[in-house]
Amino acid sequence: MRLDASKICFITNVSQEEQYENCVSYIKKLNIPYGMTVEFRAIYDAKSMCEGYARAQRSSDAKYKIYLHQDVMITDKNFLNMLVSTFRSDASYGIAGLIGAYSLPQSAIWWENSDDNQVGITIDTAYSDDGVPYRRKLQYTSSTFPIEVAALDGLLLATQYDLPWRSDIFHDFHFYDISQCFEFRRKGLKAIVLPLTKPVCEHWNEHGTARAPYYAERSKFVSEYSSDIWSVRPFRMSVILLPLSVSKELFFQIGQIKQQFDPQQCELIVASPRLTDELRAKLKEVSVRSIFSESNLSMAECINKAIKASTGEKILILEDSCIFAPFSFQSMLATLPHDIPAIVGPLANLGQFTSLLQALKNSASYSYHDYDSYCAFAKDWAAGLYGKHGIQKTLLIDAGATLLNRKAIEAAGLFDTDLKNDLNRMVWDYCLRIYQRHGVVFLAEDSCIHRNANNARLPEDEITWKKKWGISSIDLCHSRIDPIKYIDFSKNPSTVLEAGCACGLNFIKIKNHVPDIECTGIELNKHSAAIAKLFANVYAMDLENFERPEWHDKFDIIVMGDILGHLKDPWQAVRNMFRLQSPGGEILISVPNIMHFSIFNQMFHGYWEYEDAGILDRTHLRFFTKKTAQRLLEQAGYQIRSINPIQWFSNRERQVQEFINKLRPLLSNEVEIEQILSEQWVIVGEKPEEK
Repeated sequence: MRLDASKICFITNVSQEEQYENCVSYIKKLNIPYGMTVEFRAIYDAKSMCEGYARAQRSSDAKYKIYLHQDVMITDKNFLNMLVSTFRSDASYGIAGLIGAYSLPQSAIWWENSDDNQVGITIDTAYSDDGVPYRRKLQYTSSTFPIEVAALDGLLLATQYDLPWRSDIFHDFHFYDISQCFEFRRKGLKAIVLPLTKPVCEHWNEHGTARAPYYAERSKFVSEYSSDIWSVRPFRMSVILLPLSVSKELFFQIGQIKQQFDPQQCELIVASPRLTDELRAKLKEVSVRSIFSESNLSMAECINKAIKASTGEKILILEDSCIFAPFSFQSMLATLPHDIPAIVGPLANLGQFTSLLQALKNSASYSYHDYDSYCAFAKDWAAGLYGKHGIQKTLLIDAGATLLNRKAIEAAGLFDTDLKNDLNRMVWDYCLRIYQRHGVVFLAEDSCIHRNANNARLPEDEITWKKKWGISSIDLCHSRIDPIKYIDFSKNPSTVLEAGCACGLNFIKIKNHVPDIECTGIELNKHSAAIAKLFANVYAMDLENFERPEWHDKFDIIVMGDILGHLKDPWQAVRNMFRLQSPGGEILISVPNIMHFSIFNQMFHGYWEYEDAGILDRTHLRFFTKKTAQRLLEQAGYQIRSINPIQWFSNRERQVQEFINKLRPLLSNEVEIEQILSEQWVIVGEKPEEK
């Protein structure tokens, strides 16, 4: 039967008409998704739960079917919208419920699990020892994302595919629900608990369970699914540890992992080219499954051997210098998608070049002195007390804690063994390859790890990196200017142009705020442009001499970060941008400040030394002060909205102040002190609205 995606069917085995009428009255108050209809199938003479459900299933062509107990009242009016949107978000979701368990205990009775193995929220009936019913709120997990489980309770089960109910096995009213979960899993589909932060229904079960039929059905269930029961897991994760030596941190890490993950759900693999006999012996004592330690192997080769040996759907590659709180990895796991190639990284107390993206903000303002205080900090951070709660796409993540799914391995393959021992560059390389395979890199901003040391940057691996990608690893993550701090997104921009877009990092940042924005880039470096093309339409153009009439008045946002100083005629370039700017749109420019005190200091000592980077970058052709940069925009027709200093202070602040005090009497009264303290100027201009 072809299923109709515009229909939702409620199916109920009815034995008490009054209860069912009450149940339906609540359903009729629900908000119905736009363009959809609701129908009902009530079965009054069911021989068993499976037989009744099977009969109703055959009678309806609705794609979305909700199998509901007659004593359940759905109280959340938005329940149907949430249910349909959840199913539409992932075709692998087969069956969904409100409460269940990650895995089955030895008894095969899901609620005999420990509380930490149970998932979901509902309001249910419980019974006292004397048989008097009382209501209770069952809350094991509050989640804004679906959680994969082994078993669901049958009080409410929803499906987006029709699979036969096992009426050939179950002839009573028990184990039908867990059986159906297992049937979906046998078809490669998932059983999930719906994303719930509060109860959506009340379940008033006034009937106890007859023990003899219940245990008879249980025996049938165990007989049919004995080979599946112990293998079903919400996720199976492989943790690959990369120790460089015998250390207490390594074994502390192993202890953390063993505390946080069920051994049946997680395997632990150690990979290192530097393992001693002593370390191998100690690792065997703590039940590490696999050790790859050939001395002639590079770090990349060790990791690849571990990945090949792993069985997890999710793979966590962890440096031995990293310490983590339980909720940090819970957040990372929740962020990692199932259906596309993906990598997830956390925030960290320190990092490499990508620390601009991945380092904890205002790191100097927090402190912790031991593991417990770090966990307290991480918990507060996750709760939003110190940082913004959320998930962001990013270009790269640092090594340290790298979580990837099996689809990433299938799409991008293994780590590049030419990048032998520099773990950061291995991970950055892999991030780019994931994007090339239509995957994504996420930063879980509500998770944070403590990293004791950076992975060393090895010159030989930098040479290999540059040969492969055509640019330095520094240039890769260099965004020149962060537009997010200065752009007014309340104007709902729909188009952005970045002149000098480098590798496209800013496009990712902007799309985190405006997912549907149209991104266009101009970049002369062909290697950088090749990467930026993963995120935008990128062109190679002469900013001073080009004409694109089709772009006139098109772009709501224009970004020119640190490029005007490299042009022969920056004034013409800005005039060209003005023609492309939509009325009311904003331009963002950044220029180095030639009035910075370090330049005065050089000249007072008889120097004007060009450098590889900075204010006196040897490729600079033009230099600006605050006033000349402001005039550059005004002469093109822009109105100045803000002028923002980027200040830098050396670690010899006292000496700096002494020099500035000597310099100050030589300056005009019109020159503010910030004009010699600012290394850069970031100026926002607006094109006037047409009259």
